[in-house]
Amino acid sequence: MKEYENRKKNKRIAFWGTFSFTGTILVLLIIFGFTTPLPLPEEEGILVNLGYDDSGMGQIETGGEAVPEQTIPEESTPPPPTEAETEENIMTQDFEDAAAMEAKKEEARKKREEEIRKQKEREEEIRKQRELEEKQRKEEEERKKIEDITKNAFSNGGQQGSDSESDGNKGGTGNQGDPNGDPNAKNYGEGKGLGDKGIGYSLEGRSPQGGRLPKPVYSANESGTIVIRVNVDRNGNVTSASFQAKGSTTTNSQLIKAALNAARKAKFNQDNEADAFQVGTITYRFVLQ
Repeated sequence: MKEYENRKKNKRIAFWGTFSFTGTILVLLIIFGFTTPLPLPEEEGILVNLGYDDSGMGQIETGGEAVPEQTIPEESTPPPPTEAETEENIMTQDFEDAAAMEAKKEEARKKREEEIRKQKEREEEIRKQRELEEKQRKEEEERKKIEDITKNAFSNGGQQGSDSESDGNKGGTGNQGDPNGDPNAKNYGEGKGLGDKGIGYSLEGRSPQGGRLPKPVYSANESGTIVIRVNVDRNGNVTSASFQAKGSTTTNSQLIKAALNAARKAKFNQDNEADAFQVGTITYRFVLQ
């Protein structure tokens, strides 16, 4: 037991002795070993003879032009940009980006305007084409209508004098009246004709406003009589006009067109007691110009 305690005591002594020695060495190293001596020793190098040729001989330095020592300029580090310069750079970049975006928007806007303009031009061309086709269609229909009326008039010419075409108040199978009179007039004896005006009308109880009917405008070097059948409302307006073969002596398309245009412009007196649509005729006598 005593021997055990002696060994244990010796171990403690050895431990603390080793610890003390090691700590002392470490403190000495920190104080003296890790301290840089001042002043610092100068750096040493190798001396090199300064010459100006790659080769030479002898111990005496000859005269000659000394080659100046070349100095390498030190690279200067640019100073960091100031806050104002940084902000200006950011503003400049934003302005350039905004200008580029604005240019793209302007280009897109011009492109859209160009497309809209072309679309409107196409629509206008289509509209004009449709109007032209509609006008041609109406003219063709009017031409065919006039041809049909004329054809029927000539085809029925051989039946004049029959019971179906007979007209008058004295009996018989003929058409009573004056060859130069109005075919729709009810007066079979003497009466008012076209006179020197060249225009006559037959519309019971009605008269032209202002005492005159519009004159037809024509340039054809033709003569003849054109009878236009008209419908007139209570206000005296001509609501419709059509060529009537009976009583007409010519089928010239220009004269018929001139007569139709003049008849549509005719204006009669107002009559609230008249039929809603009163039927009558306007006769135009064309002479050579």
